[in-house]
Amino acid sequence: MGILVRYKEGNDKIGYWNMFYSFIKTPVIIATFSGMFLQKIGCVGVFERNIILSAFMETVKLLSLLTIPMISLIIGYEIKFKRENLKVAILTVLLRNLLLVLLGLIINNFIFMKISHLDRLFQVALMTMFILPPPFIIPLYMKDDDNENKWFVSNVLAINTVSAIVLYVFIVSAYIRV
Repeated sequence: MGILVRYKEGNDKIGYWNMFYSFIKTPVIIATFSGMFLQKIGCVGVFERNIILSAFMETVKLLSLLTIPMISLIIGYEIKFKRENLKVAILTVLLRNLLLVLLGLIINNFIFMKISHLDRLFQVALMTMFILPPPFIIPLYMKDDDNENKWFVSNVLAINTVSAIVLYVFIVSAYIRV
Protein backbone atom coordinates (compact mmCIF):
# COMPACT_ATOMS: atom_id res chain seq x y z
CA MET A 1 0.00 0.00 0.00
CA GLY A 2 2.88 2.33 0.68
CA ILE A 3 3.96 1.89 -2.93
CA LEU A 4 0.55 2.95 -4.20
CA VAL A 5 0.58 5.99 -1.95
CA ARG A 6 4.02 6.99 -3.24
CA TYR A 7 2.88 6.48 -6.82
CA LYS A 8 -0.23 8.58 -6.23
CA GLU A 9 1.93 11.36 -4.81
CA GLY A 10 3.96 11.38 -8.02
CA ASN A 11 7.04 9.39 -6.99
CA ASP A 12 7.41 7.13 -10.03
CA LYS A 13 10.75 5.61 -8.96
CA ILE A 14 9.90 2.43 -7.04
CA GLY A 15 12.54 -0.26 -6.60
CA TYR A 16 12.21 -3.91 -5.67
CA TRP A 17 13.85 -3.39 -2.28
CA ASN A 18 11.43 -0.56 -1.48
CA MET A 19 8.53 -2.74 -2.58
CA PHE A 20 9.68 -5.64 -0.36
CA TYR A 21 10.36 -3.35 2.59
CA SER A 22 6.96 -1.70 2.19
CA PHE A 23 5.30 -5.14 2.09
CA ILE A 24 7.10 -6.35 5.24
CA LYS A 25 6.17 -3.15 7.15
CA THR A 26 2.42 -3.45 6.58
CA PRO A 27 0.45 -4.11 9.76
CA VAL A 28 -1.35 -7.11 8.26
CA ILE A 29 1.92 -8.88 7.41
CA ILE A 30 3.45 -8.03 10.79
CA ALA A 31 0.34 -9.33 12.59
CA THR A 32 0.27 -12.51 10.46
CA PHE A 33 3.90 -13.39 11.10
CA SER A 34 3.64 -12.41 14.77
CA GLY A 35 0.60 -14.66 15.19
CA MET A 36 2.37 -17.57 13.48
CA PHE A 37 5.45 -17.03 15.65
CA LEU A 38 3.44 -16.83 18.88
CA GLN A 39 1.50 -19.97 17.90
CA LYS A 40 4.73 -21.90 17.21
CA ILE A 41 6.36 -21.00 20.52
CA GLY A 42 3.20 -21.90 22.45
CA CYS A 43 2.06 -18.50 23.70
CA VAL A 44 -1.59 -19.24 23.00
CA GLY A 45 -1.92 -20.98 26.36
CA VAL A 46 -0.58 -17.88 28.11
CA PHE A 47 -3.30 -15.77 26.47
CA GLU A 48 -5.96 -18.25 27.59
CA ARG A 49 -4.76 -18.52 31.21
CA ASN A 50 -4.05 -14.84 31.94
CA ILE A 51 -7.22 -12.90 32.74
CA ILE A 52 -5.99 -9.59 31.31
CA LEU A 53 -4.74 -11.14 28.07
CA SER A 54 -7.90 -13.22 27.83
CA ALA A 55 -10.02 -10.07 28.20
CA PHE A 56 -7.89 -8.39 25.53
CA MET A 57 -8.48 -11.31 23.15
CA GLU A 58 -12.24 -11.18 23.76
CA THR A 59 -12.21 -7.45 23.02
CA VAL A 60 -10.35 -8.09 19.77
CA LYS A 61 -12.91 -10.79 18.85
CA LEU A 62 -15.80 -8.40 19.49
CA LEU A 63 -14.15 -5.64 17.44
CA SER A 64 -13.45 -8.06 14.61
CA LEU A 65 -17.18 -8.67 14.28
CA LEU A 66 -17.62 -4.97 13.46
CA THR A 67 -14.95 -4.94 10.76
CA ILE A 68 -17.04 -6.27 7.87
CA PRO A 69 -20.01 -3.94 8.47
CA MET A 70 -17.65 -0.95 8.73
CA ILE A 71 -15.86 -1.88 5.51
CA SER A 72 -19.23 -2.33 3.81
CA LEU A 73 -20.30 1.16 4.90
CA ILE A 74 -17.08 2.67 3.58
CA ILE A 75 -17.38 0.84 0.28
CA GLY A 76 -21.05 1.74 -0.07
CA TYR A 77 -20.24 5.40 0.51
CA GLU A 78 -17.71 5.35 -2.37
CA ILE A 79 -20.04 3.73 -4.91
CA LYS A 80 -21.70 6.23 -7.21
CA PHE A 81 -23.70 4.84 -10.11
CA LYS A 82 -23.69 6.91 -13.26
CA ARG A 83 -25.88 5.81 -16.14
CA GLU A 84 -23.37 7.00 -18.74
CA ASN A 85 -20.78 4.45 -17.59
CA LEU A 86 -23.20 1.63 -16.85
CA LYS A 87 -23.14 -0.04 -20.29
CA VAL A 88 -19.35 -0.02 -20.50
CA ALA A 89 -19.07 -1.20 -16.87
CA ILE A 90 -21.43 -4.13 -17.51
CA LEU A 91 -19.51 -5.09 -20.66
CA THR A 92 -16.24 -4.86 -18.72
CA VAL A 93 -17.57 -7.16 -15.99
CA LEU A 94 -18.98 -9.63 -18.52
CA LEU A 95 -15.70 -9.79 -20.46
CA ARG A 96 -13.63 -10.10 -17.28
CA ASN A 97 -15.83 -12.86 -15.87
CA LEU A 98 -15.94 -14.72 -19.19
CA LEU A 99 -12.15 -14.71 -19.52
CA LEU A 100 -11.52 -15.65 -15.89
CA VAL A 101 -14.12 -18.44 -15.86
CA LEU A 102 -12.63 -19.86 -19.07
CA LEU A 103 -9.13 -19.67 -17.58
CA GLY A 104 -10.39 -21.33 -14.40
CA LEU A 105 -12.06 -24.13 -16.36
CA ILE A 106 -8.88 -24.75 -18.35
CA ILE A 107 -6.75 -24.89 -15.19
CA ASN A 108 -9.32 -27.10 -13.46
CA ASN A 109 -9.58 -29.57 -16.33
CA PHE A 110 -5.94 -29.82 -17.33
CA ILE A 111 -4.01 -29.22 -14.12
CA PHE A 112 -6.31 -29.98 -11.19
CA MET A 113 -8.13 -33.00 -12.66
CA LYS A 114 -5.74 -34.64 -15.15
CA ILE A 115 -2.31 -33.89 -13.70
CA SER A 116 -2.82 -33.32 -9.96
CA HIS A 117 -6.03 -35.35 -9.41
CA LEU A 118 -7.21 -32.83 -6.82
CA ASP A 119 -10.55 -32.99 -5.03
CA ARG A 120 -13.57 -30.97 -6.20
CA LEU A 121 -13.11 -28.64 -3.23
CA PHE A 122 -9.89 -27.33 -4.82
CA GLN A 123 -11.69 -26.83 -8.11
CA VAL A 124 -14.41 -24.80 -6.40
CA ALA A 125 -11.75 -22.80 -4.54
CA LEU A 126 -9.95 -21.96 -7.79
CA MET A 127 -13.15 -20.91 -9.54
CA THR A 128 -14.15 -18.84 -6.52
CA MET A 129 -10.77 -17.10 -6.56
CA PHE A 130 -11.17 -16.27 -10.25
CA ILE A 131 -14.68 -14.80 -9.94
CA LEU A 132 -14.01 -12.60 -6.92
CA PRO A 133 -14.17 -8.89 -7.70
CA PRO A 134 -11.03 -6.74 -7.72
CA PRO A 135 -10.13 -5.03 -4.43
CA PHE A 136 -12.48 -2.25 -3.39
CA ILE A 137 -9.58 -0.09 -2.34
CA ILE A 138 -8.65 0.71 -5.96
CA PRO A 139 -10.67 3.98 -6.17
CA LEU A 140 -8.93 5.29 -3.03
CA TYR A 141 -5.57 5.18 -4.81
CA MET A 142 -6.71 6.92 -7.96
CA LYS A 143 -5.87 10.57 -8.54
CA ASP A 144 -8.27 12.86 -6.65
CA ASP A 145 -9.30 14.85 -9.71
CA ASP A 146 -10.04 11.75 -11.83
CA ASN A 147 -13.73 11.49 -10.87
CA GLU A 148 -14.89 10.02 -14.18
CA ASN A 149 -12.59 7.00 -13.84
CA LYS A 150 -13.35 6.68 -10.14
CA TRP A 151 -17.06 6.37 -10.94
CA PHE A 152 -16.33 3.87 -13.68
CA VAL A 153 -14.18 1.74 -11.36
CA SER A 154 -16.80 1.98 -8.60
CA ASN A 155 -19.51 0.84 -11.03
CA VAL A 156 -17.37 -2.07 -12.20
CA LEU A 157 -16.63 -3.12 -8.61
CA ALA A 158 -20.29 -2.96 -7.57
CA ILE A 159 -21.52 -4.87 -10.62
CA ASN A 160 -18.70 -7.38 -10.28
CA THR A 161 -19.66 -8.03 -6.66
CA VAL A 162 -23.24 -8.85 -7.60
CA SER A 163 -22.11 -11.00 -10.53
CA ALA A 164 -19.63 -12.83 -8.27
CA ILE A 165 -22.45 -13.82 -5.91
CA VAL A 166 -24.54 -15.11 -8.80
CA LEU A 167 -21.60 -16.95 -10.38
CA TYR A 168 -20.67 -18.46 -7.03
CA VAL A 169 -24.12 -20.03 -6.71
CA PHE A 170 -23.72 -21.58 -10.17
CA ILE A 171 -20.17 -22.77 -9.47
CA VAL A 172 -21.07 -24.40 -6.18
CA SER A 173 -24.12 -26.08 -7.69
CA ALA A 174 -22.06 -27.33 -10.65
CA TYR A 175 -19.10 -28.66 -8.66
CA ILE A 176 -20.66 -29.83 -5.40
CA ARG A 177 -22.95 -32.78 -5.80
CA VAL A 178 -24.86 -34.23 -2.88
